Amino acid sequence: MVRIEGDSMIDAGIHDLNVAIVDRSIDPQPGHVVVAVVDGEFLVKRLIRQANRWLLACENPDYPATIPL
Repeated sequence: MVRIEGDSMIDAGIHDLNVAIVDRSIDPQPGHVVVAVVDGEFLVKRLIRQANRWLLACENPDYPATIPL
């Protein structure tokens, strides 16, 4: 389980201080909401495959649309 901090995924129904259950046995696929570690920081974002590269997408218009991996 992970405690959500922030509001970058509010349009996906994931809000600040929610608790998310993470199933590490599921292989991440495009479109899944994932927990990723980027530069030592844990992020909860939607996994996107675009033009042969992986991106993490926020679901709040106040945040950058995607983060490249």
